[in-house]
Amino acid sequence: MFVADGVAYVGSQDGALRVLRAGDGALLWHTKAGEFVLGIAAGVAYISTLDGGLDALRARDGSLLWHYSRTQKKV
Repeated sequence: MFVADGVAYVGSQDGALRVLRAGDGALLWHTKAGEFVLGIAAGVAYISTLDGGLDALRARDGSLLWHYSRTQKKV
């Protein structure tokens, strides 16, 4: 679990991420994005993904900003 600005980011091993208001536990949004929240900065949540990659999600609504996968090949 990761808490920032009154919001709790709760990940699980099955890849579900639930984002709750810390004060009352109300669900703000959820996604199948990844396991762990690595950090929150400038309104962006950085999430480790099940494939070993990284997602950047808009912290206020969970929309995907970008995804990086370790398996992507550089051209």
